[in-house]
Order: sequence, then structure tokens, then C-alpha cells
Amino acid sequence: MTTLKYQPLLQAREIRLIDVFPGNTSDIIRVHLYHSILSHENPPHFEALSYVWGSVDDPVAVETQLADSAAGVAHLARLMVTPNLATALRHVRYPDRSRTVWADAICINQEDHAERSRQVLLMADIYRRANRVIAFLGPECDDSTYALDTLEHAGAMVQVNFANGDVSPSVASGNEPHWADMQQPPPFGHREVLAIYHLIDREWFDRVWIRQEVGLGYHGAVLLCGHKQIPWQHFSRAVFTLRRKPLAHEGLMGVLDAAQRRAFGDRLSRADTVALYSVRGFRLANLRRQIAGSRCSDARDRIYGVLGSLREVERGIGIVPDYTLTVAEVYTDAARKQMLHTGGLTLFSQCDLSARPRFPELPSWVPDWSTELSSSIMHAFVPLLLSDLPAFELIDDRLIRAWGIRCGTVSRVIPISETLSDRGSSLADVMLEMRRVFHDAYKDVAAQCSHEGFLMAFARALWLGDFADRWFPASSHRPPFEDCVALTAAIVGEWPGHGKTPTLPVSDPVAGLYLDIVRDACRTRALLLAQDGYVGLAPGMTAVGDDLVMLFGCNAPIVVRSSAANAIHLQSSDRDSFISHRQYRVVGECFVHGMMDGEIILGDLPHNVHSQFNALKFDPSARYIDVKTRIAREEDPRRQSFLTRLVEKEILSLPTLECFEKFGKMKALIKAGYNVQTFDLI
Repeated sequence: MTTLKYQPLLQAREIRLIDVFPGNTSDIIRVHLYHSILSHENPPHFEALSYVWGSVDDPVAVETQLADSAAGVAHLARLMVTPNLATALRHVRYPDRSRTVWADAICINQEDHAERSRQVLLMADIYRRANRVIAFLGPECDDSTYALDTLEHAGAMVQVNFANGDVSPSVASGNEPHWADMQQPPPFGHREVLAIYHLIDREWFDRVWIRQEVGLGYHGAVLLCGHKQIPWQHFSRAVFTLRRKPLAHEGLMGVLDAAQRRAFGDRLSRADTVALYSVRGFRLANLRRQIAGSRCSDARDRIYGVLGSLREVERGIGIVPDYTLTVAEVYTDAARKQMLHTGGLTLFSQCDLSARPRFPELPSWVPDWSTELSSSIMHAFVPLLLSDLPAFELIDDRLIRAWGIRCGTVSRVIPISETLSDRGSSLADVMLEMRRVFHDAYKDVAAQCSHEGFLMAFARALWLGDFADRWFPASSHRPPFEDCVALTAAIVGEWPGHGKTPTLPVSDPVAGLYLDIVRDACRTRALLLAQDGYVGLAPGMTAVGDDLVMLFGCNAPIVVRSSAANAIHLQSSDRDSFISHRQYRVVGECFVHGMMDGEIILGDLPHNVHSQFNALKFDPSARYIDVKTRIAREEDPRRQSFLTRLVEKEILSLPTLECFEKFGKMKALIKAGYNVQTFDLI
């Protein structure tokens, strides 16, 4: 039998499919390989396989039948596949009839880089137009069938709004409404915990490509392990719910030791990102978190592997897979195209300066997508008054010129021990570290702010301001601000003694749930202090002397580090003086209470008003709510006073948004005396 030689794919949207011939588990694998056209109007009937490639050692022979159209006869060839693919084909084939399947390792000529690049562009349509996506986890073992049964039941008991995170009882929940109560632990025992732990510990959840594969086939996708399968929708709802319930407390996790608890938390978080973003889609501006912990053999696939599932705001971005480019070239190209496509600098939320960069040639403003960003996301937005300001100019592949305002300088950085962010740490250890950090920081700012004021700012920083009342509709899995302040006050106050814990205002499971949010927020971050008593969370690499800047086009403040030796001077088109262009490196985004709502330009919000995020929109948007009257409105309450000040300075003729836009927002800010600067980022 000859070795398989691929015939080229010559037509537009041409793909290969295989008919997997019937057989029993131990039978040799036999397939029919042929070409087909993935037409929009009448696509072929097939199922797309999602699996782990695995080791290339000990390949398995697949007897492949090829149709020779020229000779009008069929002949056989041998194709060697990985053991994992062979196992998958044995589990998906029927005993009594053929099954048509698309599997990338067979249906794409992996040795032809040009074909591979073209087929990657078609990948989204292949999974989207498949009659079903089969996500194969591997053979049955470690009670996997019971784990799938448990998750299928849990997923059937709830409805999940993946846009705003709301979990509610399903029609089928009947007398089990506790599944949708996000403050109640699930009714699991020893067997359930271990079975689910081993299931989500499988390698399939680590692959980059599976996120796109199951996402594109979401409604018809199934999860298959051994010969047991469940709907992907049930799995997604179950994992989303479990991730947000109290788990690591009381007796539930007592069946696992500290290392296993840590691993379980990490694996559940990873499975949750797979489930969540299979529904919501990806954004390059948050991709390092969305694919955190995932693996691929080619670092370029951390971009190419999600192109088909990008959200609408980044669709049509123009990235074309090209495996002749280096990883650094692919990442820089993706960053430039994302910035040009969106007109903003939201990508900076993915940047963090590393002491040991994997790709030293990457500019600091290009995210290193080959590494994960394990800290939780900061939710922030740009007030409407300050939107559409000119944000940046791409100078070359190494330098980007951004506009913004310097907000302050970092005066102190307080490292946060990994004890706080470690999922294996006890509740007492987490609280002790919170207490240490609070008192270490407060002694530096006691002369500038009250204990109560610092306590609230400290709580906002540790929870990144992500409280239940910051969202509309209300978010059931986020903690109330008042509860978090009370919990923080109890933690930083006097304790009964060594080995004891304070009296908490909420139950231990709920406290653990709230502090899990702090764990994720503080991971790889440090507490920063700045002039005038500002406190916040910043990347762990932040250093004293770094600048806090509000860059136009960014949703949150950014920490930058000056390279003073590279200063140049260019003339500004908006004023006669010269602007000094120092070069800076992006350290990363930060949360600083008092800088998150455009206060540097617009001033503070009224004390009884705060902004709220619209949970039904994937892109940041907000309204403003009076906490006393509960009246919400779209208009920023600072708008009229801000525009009136511009009229008083004889910059605008009328205090209207139209007049502000017509005059030119940037020009008006500079003329009003705001210290708008350029920042050359390298």
C-alpha cells in the first residue's frame, strides 16, 4: 500500500472530507478521502471533529480510499495519524454505517504551508457550517461518564445569560432552585468533585483551537468522552454556574488537598473561559485572558486560531494567516491592524512589561499573546464627552505616538504575596495578607485621607470596582459594595489572636466567594500609591517613579516608564510652543480609584452618583445613577458644568456637545489649559 499523496485544492472554498467506514473499536480504521465545495447555498453534510493532536510518537495507520477521477477507479493509500486522532475516529465511527467527518490533520495537507494558510481562513466556515461539532475528550476513565451525567443535570437546571452573567432557574429545575442561587454551594460530595476534577483536567481544554471550534458550532455541538456525550450548551451552563458558586469552603473541597484545590480552581477557571467565550466570542483587546492557560504547538496560532470567532467590533480586521512570518511579526501586525480598525488603544489592557520577555523584539505596546494574563479584567469606559479624541499615530513598526494627560507619579509600590492569589491558600491566609497590605499602605497616606475614606478606596481597588451595583441589569454573581467594605473592615481590624479569624459580616462560604474575586484581581498585580492619596492596583512590574497617564483611546489609566535619553522635539499643530517627546514603555493598565471616570478632565462625579455598565452590551457603555433616588440617566452629570467652563474661557460659543465637537475636542482641551502631551511608546 502506497503512502498518501494529496491532490491540490484548486477551487475556491474547496475542502476535503472523509467518510469513516463502519467498524468495531479494535478494527483497523478505514476512510474514504475526497474533495468537496463548502458552498454557502448548499454545503455538504458533515460533522467537524474537535480533538487534541497529542504526541506524534507511535503513529497509527489509516487505510485511505482515494477516488481517481481521471482513471475512474479508486485506490488505497496509507496515512499515518497520531494515536489521539486514531482513538477519536474509533469512538465516532458507527458500527453499521459510514459517518462523514472533517478532521484537520487528515483533511488539510499539513506539509503544504500555502494550503494550510488558505484552509485556516476557511476554518471558521467549516465549523460554522458543519451539521454538528464533536468535541472529543478521550476514552472513558476516572468516572468520566458520571462527571458528564452530573454536569448535564446541573446545566439543565439553570438558564444563563452569558452577556450579563445572570443565572436563573430553568423550567426543568422544579424543586431544585438552589442550582441558580449563587450563594449556595452545589450539592456535591466526594465522587462528584473528583469526577469533575478529572474530566476538566483533560488536555482538550488546553487547546487554543477548541475555543473557536465549539464556539462556531455552539448550538449543535456535543461533548464526547468515551461513548457518553452531552450537549455543549448544558456543559457551558453548568461550568459557568459552578465557577461562580462557593466551592472551596466547608466540606465540599475537603476531598482535595491544597495542591489539588489549587489545580481544581485553575482547571475550573480554564473550562469556564472555554464555555464563556464559546458563546461570547473573542476580542484581541482581551485575548490573553480569554485563552489563558491554553496551548498550541505554534505560537502564531494564538492569533490565527481565534480569527473566525472575533466579535463584531473586530471583525473584518484584515489579519491574513501567513506562516512565513515570525511570531513577533504576526503579533505586531495584529496589534497595528486592531488599533487601526478600532481607532483606539484598548489593546493596551493586554500589555504588561516582563522582566524576561519571551520575544524581546516585541515593542512594549504589542501584547505577548504567547503568555497568559491570569489576573482578572478591569471594567472601564471612556465618558462620552471624551470619546473620539485623536488617540494615536503609528510612526513605524516599533513606535506609536499616543496623546493623553499625565495623572500622577507612582510614589510607592507594595508587592502582594502570592499567598493572596493562590487558590490553595486558606481563607485565613488570604485575610492576613489583605490586612498586612492595608496597614502597610495606610501609614503612608494617613495624613492625606481618613481611615474610612482609604478603607473604601482600598476595597474598590482590590475588587477592581466590579460590584453588583455597577451593572444594569443587576448582576447576581457580583458582590454588593457595602458587603465588601464591611468584609474589608472586619479583616483589617483587630483579630482575636493568632490562628483565629475575625467575626465576618457574611458567612464563610460567601466570604470565600467574595475573596476569590480578590484573588483573581490581585494575581500578578501590586498595590500602588500616588500623590494626593491615590490608591490602586497595577501590574507587578510597576516601579516608583513610573507615570500614571490617561491615554486617549484607553478605557483605564496606563502605567508608563520613561526613557529620558530618547527625548526629541516636534512642533504641535494646535499651539506655537514645542512639545517634548520622551520615549516610554508601556508597563500596563491600572485601576486607580478617582481616575476611572475621566475625573482628571471632568472632575469628580457628585457624591451620590456613580456610573453603571450596560451588561447587555459587549462594548463598554454606561449610564449614571443617583444612589438615593435610584434615577438613572444617560447624560454625564458633569457635562453641563464642563462645557460651561469652556464657554467662560471663551473657547466655545455655546455649552453644547455639538459646539465642542465642531471646535475640536483636542484643540479645546489644549486651549483650556489641560496638559495634553504626546507619549512616544516603544
